[in-house]
Amino acid sequence: MKIRCTHCGTEYEMEEELLQQADLQVACSHCHKLFRASSLDDFLADEEPSGSLDPEMDELLAEMEETLAGLEQLELEKPPVRTSSLPAALDTDIPSEMIELQAEELPPEFLLTPSEKSHKGPSLFSYFLALLLTLLLLAQLAWLNRDALLAKPEVRAIAEQFCPYLGCTLPKPAARSHFKLLDRRFEPLGPQTYRLSLLIENESAGSAPPPAIQITFTDNQQRLIARRTLEAPVYLQQAVPEKRALKPGETLELELTLAVPAGPVTGYEIEFLPADA
Repeated sequence: MKIRCTHCGTEYEMEEELLQQADLQVACSHCHKLFRASSLDDFLADEEPSGSLDPEMDELLAEMEETLAGLEQLELEKPPVRTSSLPAALDTDIPSEMIELQAEELPPEFLLTPSEKSHKGPSLFSYFLALLLTLLLLAQLAWLNRDALLAKPEVRAIAEQFCPYLGCTLPKPAARSHFKLLDRRFEPLGPQTYRLSLLIENESAGSAPPPAIQITFTDNQQRLIARRTLEAPVYLQQAVPEKRALKPGETLELELTLAVPAGPVTGYEIEFLPADA
């Protein structure tokens, strides 16, 4: 015969002989509470008209209903799942029909394709222009240093070969002095007055007259202050007036006093020029 727990309503099967015992108390294995065992018919007959099994059961059912209602409310308030991969800051004003649009569904005319020109290297015109600029630069450097280049025999030979076709005229080769500077000393003597000591040697294969000496004075920024050219008869009057020629390998020691109109002099250069220049 069936019996029902008066607390939670769980039904059980029990022998009828046991139900005949008065005040038979059994424990519900579901809610773990004691209740008086009676048949299901007696239980239904004793049930209150309001249909309430137990106040605790009513309270439990009410809490369950509130919980379910709260879950339904949360489900309704749950934000829609975004199907766009754009950040929220970018798709705020995008219509929903555009959000659901997939990239593969775009028409072909809206799809961007890389330009074929972007993968090409420099054009032939670019190479030609770079070569032309390089040649112009080399020509400008050669023109600025033409004197030093023409002093080289091999360069002068090439220039003499092509000049008739180009209509240019080469300057006469500068005479070269065969004298070498072995030692020098430069020191101030007073305001704008200096003493220059030189030791020169004749490198030529034969006797040669002393050369002309060109002295260039500069300041601390390598700017030209003054330039003087001393011929042999002038400076030999201070040194050895009787010296008119130097044998091969012979040296000449000079001590010159020079006045420079501007200053201060911080640098100087010495160049030997042929005596007949």
